[in-house]
Amino acid sequence: MMKQLVFLLAVLLCSPAWANKTFYGIIMADVEDPGIGMACEHDVQKMNREFKKFAEHNNAILSIETFTGKHFSEKKLLHYLEKLNPAEDDVVFFYYSGHGQYEEGLGKVLSINGVFLPLKTIEKILDEMPAGLKFIVTDCCSQRIPMGIAMQPNTNALENADGEFNARGVLIRQKNYQRLLDYEGMLVVESSQPGQFSYAFDKGGIFTEFFLKTIHDQVEIGEASWKNILDETRRKVENFVGENLEKNQIPVSDDTNLYQKVHAGHKPGIPAGKMYEPVKN
Repeated sequence: MMKQLVFLLAVLLCSPAWANKTFYGIIMADVEDPGIGMACEHDVQKMNREFKKFAEHNNAILSIETFTGKHFSEKKLLHYLEKLNPAEDDVVFFYYSGHGQYEEGLGKVLSINGVFLPLKTIEKILDEMPAGLKFIVTDCCSQRIPMGIAMQPNTNALENADGEFNARGVLIRQKNYQRLLDYEGMLVVESSQPGQFSYAFDKGGIFTEFFLKTIHDQVEIGEASWKNILDETRRKVENFVGENLEKNQIPVSDDTNLYQKVHAGHKPGIPAGKMYEPVKN
């Protein structure tokens, strides 16, 4: 009996602070688009796997809502977001793969079946949610795509960029996945700067590939942080697109409202650190 009590106490002490809370993963992708649909479908599969890893390593309940096919609608997305009522310790992660551009007076917009949904609208809705940590990640162009221009397919140099983890200790990986959710506030990440295209190959968006690959690399070694992940992702995307496609694609993010959580021995309200220059319209 005593051994059972000791074991139970050990389990409780080792559990993350927000155990049994919910990780809300929201995926929206234009999988039926004739030009980029295949890439978007692969992005959906990859993000589903990644959300499962975040939930598993943080002992969290996982809730995934996917908006594809006949559900690829700004009205359905907004209806879901407006009704979502996460708890204070929950995490909400919104991911978009599809077409996008910048419009005067609106800033960055997601192009959903010909309807423009301003990214600021999603930011405002998530910002008003009680969830302690929110992510918005978009893999789409930041420039209007002229007729005849599509995202770049068949980039063989990206084979296995989203590969599985190498054989490292489970505890290191779990601790780092927990560390990546040990923040509060909101992080907004875009795959390209205003006026740039976001490129893809037949197995997904180039940004999404390197974003996930960098997360996988970071959680295997040292102490993972969003600053390191996004700095490295930006470097890889910029170099790869420049060297292989001779184009410009530089991811940007706004972490102004992202903070590390307060723990014993730490000063309150420590900013997460400037990652990239915030997008300015």
